[in-house]
Amino acid sequence: MKTRVRNIKYQRSLAKTFILYVLAFSSLITLLGTVLQLYRDYSMDVKLIETRMDQIEESYLKSIVQGLWVMDRELIQIQLDGVLNLPDIEYVGVRKGNESIVALGSLQSQNIISRVYPLRFSYRGQNIHLGDLYVRATLSGVYARLWDRLLLIAGTQAVKTFLVSLFIFFLFYFLVGRHLLSIARYAKSVKIDHLDAPLKLARPINPQTHRDEIDQLVTSINEMRANLKMEQEEKAKLEARLRQSLKMEAIGTLAGGIAHDFNNILTTMIGYAEMSREDIEDDHSVASNLDEILKAGFRARDLIKQILSFSRQSSFEKKPLQLHVMVSEILAFLSASIPPNIEVQKRIATDAGFVMADSSQMHQVVMNLCTNAYYAMQDQGGRLTISLTRAEIPSNYFEHNTEIPAGVYVCLKVADTGHGMTDDVQEKIFEPYFSTKPHGEGSGMGLSVVHGIVKNHGGVITVDSSVGKGSRFAVYLPHLKDLPEDNLSMVQN
Repeated sequence: MKTRVRNIKYQRSLAKTFILYVLAFSSLITLLGTVLQLYRDYSMDVKLIETRMDQIEESYLKSIVQGLWVMDRELIQIQLDGVLNLPDIEYVGVRKGNESIVALGSLQSQNIISRVYPLRFSYRGQNIHLGDLYVRATLSGVYARLWDRLLLIAGTQAVKTFLVSLFIFFLFYFLVGRHLLSIARYAKSVKIDHLDAPLKLARPINPQTHRDEIDQLVTSINEMRANLKMEQEEKAKLEARLRQSLKMEAIGTLAGGIAHDFNNILTTMIGYAEMSREDIEDDHSVASNLDEILKAGFRARDLIKQILSFSRQSSFEKKPLQLHVMVSEILAFLSASIPPNIEVQKRIATDAGFVMADSSQMHQVVMNLCTNAYYAMQDQGGRLTISLTRAEIPSNYFEHNTEIPAGVYVCLKVADTGHGMTDDVQEKIFEPYFSTKPHGEGSGMGLSVVHGIVKNHGGVITVDSSVGKGSRFAVYLPHLKDLPEDNLSMVQN
């Protein structure tokens, strides 16, 4: 019983849909023909009005000029009455500048055809401008006549269209519609583990040479049923290849990002080594330079650990960390490489609190953001602003189209006054290998690595930029509210 009710529902739905489409198509054809006919009539009516406008210039203009020259208002009135009595003319008037001399009719219609005729009188070889004749013809009469024709055509065509559509509908249902319902029920019942029963329709089986589209559809469905298992096996192989490809891409992405940052750290080490070689004398100590070399070396060692950890699918070592200490160290470190035309402003809150993070990765985040910021201003100069605060985010909070979950965060913001970015660049800024720098000056991995690190730490990163007004990056990391006692001594040390 349920199946039969469902069939009736499908038949009624198909009937309504099909007859609506047939009626719509037939009505569209009729409408197009009617529109073409009405457009032809409209063009002829408009052309007739234009012809009357030309006749006004030939028949009335000379008399109006003569009456205007001798200021014979009665003559002017008679001529304007003649113009106003022409079909579709609703207003006629004589003006000189902003002054109305004689005006007949009304200015009510919005759809009009207007003409302005200059009134000139030839006197002693000179053309004297006496004013202008304004004539407005309304299209309301044209539209009324077109509407009457439309009603007549629509009424006669509607009955014919409905009868033809109804006949086509019943013919289509008998030849096609009922078989489509059978095919739909069969397709719905097909299961991967049950592909034995072929599709059969309640119709004679035509010979091979006389098969129509329905027979070809049935044959195609049965062939698809036979090949479905083969397609599933091929799909499984393709999915395995895709997973392997994505895995290799992820490895390459992370390795490329680490190589990018590792190169920066090695540059730092080489720079301090060169400074030591240039400044070293018998009575000078190189302890501070050697300390910086050691710090860079330790960071390089941590990057190697990250590569090894990724290959073993292990997590990074996260510990309670105070970012304000790290940010201050990095700014002091960068002060030697930032050009003098860039002003650095710091708003570092020492009470921002702790975050549970990997120190080497946080160093990458701060270093990359600051490096990109002063790179954007290295030519024209500007202002680099770094702030670190504690932020309490309410629910349903969005920053630059990015939702930030409610909670307490340690917020790091890096802003510059450089050239800024377009909306298209902002959409791709965190994609691997995307870079706006010239070829050879960047791998395009810096911000993608920053984005991945922030996400792995349960944080959110947002960007706001506009061309010519600089860029502003904000990193929100969850605030570590309760510091475990076993980590307290380690943090203090």
